[in-house]
Amino acid sequence: MPALTTAAALAHALCLAATAHIEARGQGDRAQQLVISTILNNSHNHHHPTPCDTAQDANKYSANRPQHFSGTALVSGKPPSHYTQTIGIPKNDVSAYLRSIRLATYAVEYPQAFASPYHYFNNVELGKRYKTPVKAKRVGKLLFY
Repeated sequence: MPALTTAAALAHALCLAATAHIEARGQGDRAQQLVISTILNNSHNHHHPTPCDTAQDANKYSANRPQHFSGTALVSGKPPSHYTQTIGIPKNDVSAYLRSIRLATYAVEYPQAFASPYHYFNNVELGKRYKTPVKAKRVGKLLFY
């Protein structure tokens, strides 16, 4: 795993890991990679200049809705009770969350390795919600477009 060189890079990796874990838990590494890629694709505009700003957008990602854990809780040190009180690892899903951290760390260090054309994703049941020129791709229960 590459070493994160700054506190900001570590914070970005934790935001990406928390969001990828919540959004694509149980969907495998490829789905988590595409969730991270989608966040990175949306983090280069004036509304969301960093991956953490994008990941913390409550309108985009379910990880920031009240019933879920968000990357903000990791940074603030106040995770909900169903997470361990140390670094916010889900008690019942430690290995999956550590995989998310590994993927997110790699994405922060080597963002070009996570390049994809996708800017949106939904649960397959919701279908494609926005018209885009990109052909939709299904990975597990998620639809990326």
